[in-house]
Amino acid sequence: MRIALSAVGTRGDVQPMVALGLALRARGHHVRLCAPPDFHGATIDAGLPFFPVGPDVHEMMTVTCPDLVRKPLAPLRVLDEVVRCQFDDLRKACEGAEVVVGGGIQVAAPSIAEQLGIPYFYATYCPVVLRSREHPAPVFGNQHRSGAWNVTSWWLCERFFDFMMLGRINRERAKLGLEPVASVYDHCFRSGHTLLATDPILVGAPSDQRDGVHTTGFWYYDDEVGTEPLGADLERFLADGPPPVYVGFGSMPAEDPEGLTRKVVAAVEASGQRAVLHRGWAGLGGADLPESIHLVGSVSHPKLFPLMAAIVHHGGAGTTANALRAGVPQVVVPHVLDQFWWAARVRRLGVGPPAPSMRRLDVGRLADAIRTAAQSAGLRDRAQETATQVDPAGLHRAVRAIEMAHLV
Repeated sequence: MRIALSAVGTRGDVQPMVALGLALRARGHHVRLCAPPDFHGATIDAGLPFFPVGPDVHEMMTVTCPDLVRKPLAPLRVLDEVVRCQFDDLRKACEGAEVVVGGGIQVAAPSIAEQLGIPYFYATYCPVVLRSREHPAPVFGNQHRSGAWNVTSWWLCERFFDFMMLGRINRERAKLGLEPVASVYDHCFRSGHTLLATDPILVGAPSDQRDGVHTTGFWYYDDEVGTEPLGADLERFLADGPPPVYVGFGSMPAEDPEGLTRKVVAAVEASGQRAVLHRGWAGLGGADLPESIHLVGSVSHPKLFPLMAAIVHHGGAGTTANALRAGVPQVVVPHVLDQFWWAARVRRLGVGPPAPSMRRLDVGRLADAIRTAAQSAGLRDRAQETATQVDPAGLHRAVRAIEMAHLV
């Protein structure tokens, strides 16, 4: 079977698709990955054919949208380019495909699959993307409102999507000879089948979901490509003292990298812990760091996280999943979208303390959260217990769902 995987977004959107591609290839399928051009090297290194789609997402996040935390709608500045490029690039990349799987901020793939007359799957790594009265729409951070508010939040969100994007999408569909759609949300996120790549025990689909949602389990990237060595300098740092905490905010940008670095360093020092600081897209670590803090670039989460006293992160689905599997307490500092859902979920699971959001980041509160996560025996026991419940078969279930849909 010839399968086109299209992931539009940051590293957390693309890496699980690479893992899915490798799992599908191991079953004998022909796979091509369509993603922003800055993921070309990693995809080729993993051994998958690569087709660039749209603009460079690293540049968009760090140059065009460095104010993402204060202005979560900042990516709309490049909306016209994103929609046009997705339709133009994917139309070429999906030629000859028999199945299309889309993920992330995906607007073109369901239309391309419709034009080709082939099955379409939308992959999401968090249940908050699914319309439900059990949680608000992902653009709203507060996770503790009533069911009535949740329903209202979805109505508002969908009307906004339609106002901003419906005309643009329908113009592109017309070029493909397709009829206009009535709802951006239903078309982009609820067309065809849904692969919910979260753990079925820990975070299954909301109870009010329709048929067609396949809860698979997390898709662990390093299980398919292997883990990179940590490096001699990091190994020495780890051996020189007690387990440190990990602090990193993944693909989230920062308007003031130096200011954010100062806050993080102050919080780590006030907590009395050592730390591994991940540079990330926020550009942390520009100033001189104390000896108790070791700066790293790209690093294997599955290899590093089990060695940590706690994991401080932004609440990306992949980072949360790897911290859960490592059995280590988490401190989630959410920035935008589904990260607020993950922060609430980590607290409800009892594997991490409350922490401030990035918009309200405070040295004292962050230091307290780090200290609690690193020193609480109860949190660590609960994190280790939860790790034993994580299901490792997520990719297998996803592959089977795709294969079965093709046979129908």
